Amino acid sequence: MQISKTASLTNYLLPVYRKKIAHPAFIILPGGGYTYVSLRESAPIAHALNALGYQAFVLDYTTWEKDRNLTFQMLQEEVRKTIEYIVENADMLRVDPDQIYLMGFSAGGHLAAISGSLFYKYIKKVVLAYPYLSPKYNQDVSLEILGEGKEALHNLFNIDASDYISKNTPPTFIWGTYEDNVVALQAMLDYIRRCDATNIPVEFHLYEKGSHGLSLATEATMVEDEQVNPHVASWMLLLNAWLKL
Repeated sequence: MQISKTASLTNYLLPVYRKKIAHPAFIILPGGGYTYVSLRESAPIAHALNALGYQAFVLDYTTWEKDRNLTFQMLQEEVRKTIEYIVENADMLRVDPDQIYLMGFSAGGHLAAISGSLFYKYIKKVVLAYPYLSPKYNQDVSLEILGEGKEALHNLFNIDASDYISKNTPPTFIWGTYEDNVVALQAMLDYIRRCDATNIPVEFHLYEKGSHGLSLATEATMVEDEQVNPHVASWMLLLNAWLKL
């Protein structure tokens, strides 16, 4: 369904075996550097969550390729409309409105982190996979390096997700890899420290090996052989156990 002129939502719903059963649900925000939406972090993630008993919704949000004048306000409005759609149609979608989770990858993790804090009334927990969180340690997001005409991306990347943390920020699950040379480990650690200082529960998993953008880290999402990492692939099972705490 269309969320806006440049954003759409795809539902990945579980088969109906019993009437009136309501499942927990995930809103998935794929990565792509706000330039595009990664297919490797879309349908495969939704199917993996379905296999664990979750309804899944992938938001193909507005990116720079679709609108070179995009703003963070536009993205927040798309997330808000997505949440409203799920809550208002919870019965039809067989969703438990009290168990809606938000998951983001890379740049989508940036959007998810901030959205979780802004829409805390509806989001029970937030999941951040190798998230971009702060411009403080990522020098490659300068306007000079991004290139001419990419002011919108520059403005997005200069928003620090830590600034949105409050006492209402939902419990958060974060994972990344030590070898990731795209997003800064220190930014994740700073985010965790800020959560701790605000008494927000956090679970953090740092894997030693693995490049940026591993997605499921299985054959299902591989483009290159090094994107298959059985150790990193454990993150989905660790997440499922955490969600049930």
